[in-house]
Amino acid sequence: MTKQSFKSTLNYYDENAVEFACQTLSIDMHDLSELFINQLSYADKTVQVNLVN
Repeated sequence: MTKQSFKSTLNYYDENAVEFACQTLSIDMHDLSELFINQLSYADKTVQVNLVN
């Protein structure tokens, strides 16, 4: 990734982060989180569950 491309990517996220957060804040991620957690090892699950809960 070039320096200009990196800056362009950062600018995109900087400009769209608030709108994205507002649009996705109410989405229930429980089912997706469960699918993700089930793919983790026991040690990783301990860390992940603490972050999710």
